Amino acid sequence: MSPPRADLIGGSSSFEAFADATGFTVKITVGQGDCQAGCIEKHTWQYHVDADGTVTLADDSGDAIVVPPATGGDGPARVTVQLSAGPVCPVESIPPDPSCAPRSVANAEVTLYDAEGNEIATATSDEDGKVSFEVEAGAYFAVAQPVDGLMGTPEAQAFAVLGGDQVALLFGYDTGIR
Repeated sequence: MSPPRADLIGGSSSFEAFADATGFTVKITVGQGDCQAGCIEKHTWQYHVDADGTVTLADDSGDAIVVPPATGGDGPARVTVQLSAGPVCPVESIPPDPSCAPRSVANAEVTLYDAEGNEIATATSDEDGKVSFEVEAGAYFAVAQPVDGLMGTPEAQAFAVLGGDQVALLFGYDTGIR
């Protein structure tokens, strides 16, 4: 699950989190039914998290949807991070030119933290722009480090895994080409 992205087609779930006067508001949206076209049904849960960590359901609205139960297994979870950079061409065309697809970002560091902010591991992306981690069930966030020659740094991504899960994260860097 990631923050909502206008450039993501087929995303069925997202979260938003922001500070408010007394803590944080966290909004989780889950969709189902033809999500490639924007999801037919959507449901939103909004929580308030006080500064002391107390969580309160503030709103529960939308279509009745079925959220499948978690079905974790034994053993560690595998987390794969893909790093890419784009645009690589100054003009995008329709249909897209395959030579203008985002490029992989090799030799970039990704650091994984647990929910308390403790560093779990750091790894460097391979020539395909991939980094893999094995972790125990739990909540984590991944942080991609700045890369020379690319603009900005991708936003950190939070995720949770059960034993045996496989999670894929995508971090996009900006090449600055316009």
